[in-house]
Amino acid sequence: MTQSESPLSRKPEALHLLKISKSTLHVHINEGLIGPPIQISDRAVAFVRSEIMAVIAAQIAGCSKEEIKTLVKSLVEQRQELLPNFTNKLPEKCLEEKESTRLRELSPDSFDYRLKNPTHRTPTPNPSIFGEV
Repeated sequence: MTQSESPLSRKPEALHLLKISKSTLHVHINEGLIGPPIQISDRAVAFVRSEIMAVIAAQIAGCSKEEIKTLVKSLVEQRQELLPNFTNKLPEKCLEEKESTRLRELSPDSFDYRLKNPTHRTPTPNPSIFGEV
């Protein structure tokens, strides 16, 4: 399966498809204009390609931000409907975890890329090294 055939897109590809910057991507996710990524490994996430393409199609069609938010919300809800198609292939423990926590955690309302500590400030330089500041 080539990268273009994969149902998932890593962040660089999503940025390329959407023609936006990383910071704009995070803003759009927080605003509900793009679905949140899914966890594909401990340190990697990916976006659902069909959701990205649906958002692009809505933008081309001239949909308002509110209409796109409604679309994204329904697309993310449809992710949960995919699970029953594969439940006979997943281990029992995985199903319990997925149904109880993981799917609820991925709603656009709960996904936030903002800093955990918004009052974070740059540390003051050490005067013993740099002299009086």
